[in-house]
Amino acid sequence: MLSDALPLDRAPPDQRSAECKAVKYDLEKLSDVSVIITFYNEPFSTLFRTVHSVLNHTPPELLREIILVDDGSNFVFHSQFDEHATHLDYHYYELIRRYIDYLPKVHLTRLARRQGLVKARMAGINQATADVFMILDSHVEVGEGWLEPILQTIHDDNDALVIPHIYSISAKDFSYLTNSGIGCQISFKWDMTELSSFEQSYPGVTPILSPSLSGGLFAVHKETFLRRGAFDMNFEGWGSENVELGFRWWMCGGKVAVRNARIVCTQPRRIAAVGLARFVGQRVAADSQLSLRAKRGASCAGAAAKLVGHSIRFESTATRDTRLLYATDGVLLKQFMENLGDDGELQRLPYDYIIIDEAHERSVRIDLLLQLLKRLKEVDISQAAAEQRAGRAGRTAPGTVFRLYTS
Repeated sequence: MLSDALPLDRAPPDQRSAECKAVKYDLEKLSDVSVIITFYNEPFSTLFRTVHSVLNHTPPELLREIILVDDGSNFVFHSQFDEHATHLDYHYYELIRRYIDYLPKVHLTRLARRQGLVKARMAGINQATADVFMILDSHVEVGEGWLEPILQTIHDDNDALVIPHIYSISAKDFSYLTNSGIGCQISFKWDMTELSSFEQSYPGVTPILSPSLSGGLFAVHKETFLRRGAFDMNFEGWGSENVELGFRWWMCGGKVAVRNARIVCTQPRRIAAVGLARFVGQRVAADSQLSLRAKRGASCAGAAAKLVGHSIRFESTATRDTRLLYATDGVLLKQFMENLGDDGELQRLPYDYIIIDEAHERSVRIDLLLQLLKRLKEVDISQAAAEQRAGRAGRTAPGTVFRLYTS
């Protein structure tokens, strides 16, 4: 593999603005952090390029530990890491266990069987000893100064759930891509303009509010995260746990999403749209029941559940009160086509944020949706889970206004 031929200690280019580089942080006032990395059959080189980048680019006083959670990896592969044998087959876990003996602050835990992304992350969160934890994917590389602004934001507000600015790694040659925002590689790219309001100017070091979050990369105060219900354990696999968490976070007063926004999240399958709407609606209702019972009584739970709906072919639970709508990509495509003006210009849909989930599946409907989005002059968009097989080519953008143009 090309990845295996690259050094584990390579340094990403410093793509911070001059304004960001000029900020000086008082490290003594910042909490240290537990970094949690979950993986399943992740190639050794990409996993430990992630680990080495954290060790190399994090101030030692800010790094409490790196917790690796092996979600039941099961393959055996040929290795030459053993000094006593030229050819020896290692079980994946055994190779990793032996390697981390040479690394500081790195701990490894293995789940007896594969339990899925959410349960694996919760296993790492429960083991974290720092007040703040950072979730990372197992195939990312962090650069110089990556952690300090994240911890500063949490220091300023313990309710904040913070997403880093994410660049792309090429899936073809593992080179660093310098485009900002979403690197979608589907005939056009997203160019992010750091504005969440046309009337307000945001300096380059100011956090931007977001309606959603990247499920694989975020930091939060552990006590706050657990108090707000942590991850929904009903999510057994990968996908949409980030949408549910982001929506629930701002519903409970946190700082990720924009209040009162109307959000539509596409799903490629009807059963996913219906099931996710039901899960998220029940979770929002349960949280509202606990937090508002004293003020409004039990009826608030039913009202909260109505904030989440689904829309599929021949069936819709959406009302004027709906704030988060799970819809199939075909339904959203139909809405776009119905909003074409007589001059062929695309009219704005009644959503503040559009989340195109699982765009990497490259269906005809997804391709048409992306082409239609390209025709909008300016639109608030957050794209979740548009990941490619190698590197993180899909990125969640932090609640910003985008300009879309062809590559």
